[in-house]
Amino acid sequence: MEPSLEFARVAEHHGMSHAVEAGFAAVSVAVALLGIYLAYRLYVARPGSADGLARRFGWLYTLLFRKYYVDEIYDAALVKPVVAGSREVLWKGIDVQVVDGLVNGMGLSVQAWLRT
Repeated sequence: MEPSLEFARVAEHHGMSHAVEAGFAAVSVAVALLGIYLAYRLYVARPGSADGLARRFGWLYTLLFRKYYVDEIYDAALVKPVVAGSREVLWKGIDVQVVDGLVNGMGLSVQAWLRT
C-alpha cells in the first residue's frame, strides 16, 4: 500500500490542509447536484428538450451515445484479431490438420493393417 499512500505523505509535508480536501469534496458534490438539476430540467420538466439538444448537437450526441467508440476500437484492435487467429491457427491449423490428421491417420493405418 505504500505507493498509493505516497500522495498523502506529500500532502502532509507541503502543508495541504483538510480545507483543501473539504473543498474538493464540495466541488464534487456541487457538480453532482448540477447534473441532477440538469437531468431533471431535461427529462422531467421539459421532456422534449433532450431530443432538441440531440438534434442540435448531433455529432456530440453520437460521440457520447457511442461511448467515445471505445467498444468499436477494442473490438477492432483486440477481439477480431484474437478470433481470426484462433480460427486460422488453433482451429484450422492445429485442430483440423494435426489432431484430426493424427486421428484419421491412425484409423486409416488400422484399416490398412486389417486388410493385410
